Amino acid sequence: MIQTIGIIFLKFLSFIISFFSVFLKKKNINELIFCQDKSGVTPNIRLEKIVKSLNKKQIYPNLFIHKSKLINFTKIEKCFKKIYTYNNFIDLLIFSIKNNKSKFSFFTESELLSGLTIRLCNQNKFYFDNYDQIVGIHKKNILFTIIEKFLILNSYNICRSNEIKILKEKNIKHIFFPDYISKILLTEQSIIKKRTKEILDVCYGGKVKESREWGKNTYDHNLEEVIVKFSKFKKINLHIFPSSFLSEKSRNDYINLCNKYNNVFFYETLKHDEYLKKIVNFDFGLTIFPSINEIANKKNKYSMANKLFDYLSCGMIILYPNFDLKTKINPFSNRFLKHYNFLASVNIDKNEDYVASKLFESLNKMNFKNLEKNLIDNQIHRLIKFYGIGNFK
Repeated sequence: MIQTIGIIFLKFLSFIISFFSVFLKKKNINELIFCQDKSGVTPNIRLEKIVKSLNKKQIYPNLFIHKSKLINFTKIEKCFKKIYTYNNFIDLLIFSIKNNKSKFSFFTESELLSGLTIRLCNQNKFYFDNYDQIVGIHKKNILFTIIEKFLILNSYNICRSNEIKILKEKNIKHIFFPDYISKILLTEQSIIKKRTKEILDVCYGGKVKESREWGKNTYDHNLEEVIVKFSKFKKINLHIFPSSFLSEKSRNDYINLCNKYNNVFFYETLKHDEYLKKIVNFDFGLTIFPSINEIANKKNKYSMANKLFDYLSCGMIILYPNFDLKTKINPFSNRFLKHYNFLASVNIDKNEDYVASKLFESLNKMNFKNLEKNLIDNQIHRLIKFYGIGNFK
């Protein structure tokens, strides 16, 4: 009931803004404008991948961001026709109204208010590229849920996860467009050579739970469970690359835990390009894994992590390490990966010979042509059509 009232209010607010906007001089230009949430520290990975692929088709969108974030876009500023900035809410509101005939594509991983402002002012198409487009999955406050639901129901959704089912049921305009691969970093022959290795290398790169939360039922995976389960192997190594958000104390705790085992390695945080160079010779990548952690399991069911495509760019099979758990889940990403033979779903509670045989079995199925199909440059035409760029002036 509260959500319904909130969404009705936002629709009414959009009408009011539209009414008063007639008194402002507007630009009669149909442009494609990329926007990023103001909480993002670095350029959104999906935004960067998409704009670089569009550039190869001689398409250069505009960019609209908070002024404080401009310095973060130095390396890719030439990817945009023009960059606009705003200092405060009033700037954001005025720009959105004056350019309400343009098409805005909003990329976010958390913050929604700036996207809501643009959508309330927009009289053309508004494209919503949300990290997890599942209403209420994070169990945040009711205001966040109302805003997210309003944006989903009143936008052209660019989705990459199980929310596509919800969008189909509600007949909401959408396109399934996961992160895809920017570039394949090894040859087909290099992939074939991995099938003859005596020792297999598995890696995990990304956000790591703080050690103070080990064993607790929180949003993040219980990585310490996985470390212990891998520790029994002799010919299967686990390499962990944490994100920069991990505290120093937790880093030391993870290092101390991993140092107990000969086959588990914990690394310093690396820049993205350095990280890819490091993992290109590994065989399997961990994205998500089941857990006694119920909240993380719910996220797993819907998620489509961008790290998945980093692994694929390095020719790695994605390992989903089944455990002996009472509650089984079937992650959406696993269905996508299985379709292309990129998935190894293995119960790592079994003995090493069994686990290794299953891993090699999946390596033998890796098809280089399937990797090429998932290059973003081979998929970008679908997004161009969705944006309706051919109609631009």
